[in-house]
Amino acid sequence: MRTLRVLFATLALAASGDSIAAQTSAEMAALEARLTARLERRIAEETAEMSGHLEAQKIAFQQAIDTLAKSQNELDRKALAAIDSGATSAGLDVLEERARARDESVLAVSAAASANDLKTRADEWKRIAALAYLDNTQRSIDAYERALNFSPHDVQILDQLANLYLREGRASERAAIAQQMLSLDSPEAQARGYIHRGDGYLEASAPKQARLALEQGLALAKSADLPQLQAKALAYLGAADILDSRFAQGDQKASQAAELARANGFPYEEAEALYVLAVSAERKVSVTLIGRKKALEEADKRYARAQQAFLSMNDKLSAASVLVRRARVSAALGNHAQAETQVRDAISTMEAVGATGQLGYAEQQLAYALANQERFDEADRYYESSVRRARETKQVGYETVALMQWAQAKAAQSNEAEACRLATQAYDLVVAGGVTEVAQQRKNAEQIKKQLCR
Repeated sequence: MRTLRVLFATLALAASGDSIAAQTSAEMAALEARLTARLERRIAEETAEMSGHLEAQKIAFQQAIDTLAKSQNELDRKALAAIDSGATSAGLDVLEERARARDESVLAVSAAASANDLKTRADEWKRIAALAYLDNTQRSIDAYERALNFSPHDVQILDQLANLYLREGRASERAAIAQQMLSLDSPEAQARGYIHRGDGYLEASAPKQARLALEQGLALAKSADLPQLQAKALAYLGAADILDSRFAQGDQKASQAAELARANGFPYEEAEALYVLAVSAERKVSVTLIGRKKALEEADKRYARAQQAFLSMNDKLSAASVLVRRARVSAALGNHAQAETQVRDAISTMEAVGATGQLGYAEQQLAYALANQERFDEADRYYESSVRRARETKQVGYETVALMQWAQAKAAQSNEAEACRLATQAYDLVVAGGVTEVAQQRKNAEQIKKQLCR
């Protein structure tokens, strides 16, 4: 095992004595901006979804940076300088090794350490966990789990773990954390537990179970006067209703969520609620042909409001994700040239910030727009890239849709063999499981396979 002295020496190249002098407020702001930008890129690398849990991650991350920057301890300063320079793993090695040594020191004094000692140990591991996300998700999870050993009732630790398990697709671990929150006396912890449980059911496309959990979370948030959690629960309840084709109820709840968030100054919750309203308008089109054009135009207006809300928070990635959804609406309206422009603009934003996890879905939408303009050679390249990215990030649902669209594009080129091969791949993926909204996906894939494999 490397000693602290050896680990400390590895940071010498990354941080000189001058670089760890007390920072001015301007220097601190610049450092925080650099590292926060890296955090956002890191989050965006992993998923094609919007960064719905970015706010809590950002707050914990910025608190950790602030604590280390203000520390008079030379090791803290050098570790932070190393992380800032890009030597993230080396900086974390130092902090983790010291934390483990302090753990042993505290526990060696007495098996029953004082409450203050336990809190100190938990707080140190929470800081490491927040910073460790820059290195990899599992390293952050390991540190939060270590923090939880010292403070099993800490709502912040539990909430962060639930969010990280969500990002890793570890549904059972997230459900266990939600249950742990429900076992606590704190109304806030219980409300968060029900919201995580409900969101888990939404991820599994189980709207009725989601509704039951979210209604309990909403009731607790109201009784404890927690408007931010009320807004989140209402937005997710709206999503559950919309997933269950209860559009009027869903719109009402999402509208309430947006109003509550706006009145209390919670911009991210407001943007989430606006996004739910936009999805509702888009999904209504799939259940009726009456007023289709008007419904699609309303969906675009709602997506535009959500996009602007994210831009007002300088959340360019979420805004780009919404722009891809607007491109879907443009395509549904038959305006494939506009859809192409919108997706290309979104891709430019994603590439600029290194959001590789979001590019696959965007490329799929771009390929669809190109195929509908009969620019098949260009479409093929983007479909191929979209499928590859979906496989790399284990996003089976996106891979399935890309394969189905690609198969139909091949059929439009009278390439029956290739169309059948791609349709069969899509169907096999759905049958193997792991796709959200499995029943509908399976029905669609089966229908396309029958059409194209004759």
